[in-house]
Amino acid sequence: MRGSIGGVLTRVITVIAVLALVGITLKLIVAILTPILPAQFMAALSAGESQLYGLVAPAIAPIGALAILALLVWIITSSRR
Repeated sequence: MRGSIGGVLTRVITVIAVLALVGITLKLIVAILTPILPAQFMAALSAGESQLYGLVAPAIAPIGALAILALLVWIITSSRR
């Protein structure tokens, strides 16, 4: 078996770092747009985001489970090469 715990740990840390960077990027975009856009437009964006979240919320748990399984398969198969 060629893989080591270091390779698996590196992949896990990479996945966590990418998720953290996506979250930080989204927060920065909102922080930049809030003072620039008019209040009515921000309210409309917020309402749209709430509606989208309401539509997607029931599917978040299964999508998260599939994503976790896919990441585990990626980590395991990559460590065996």
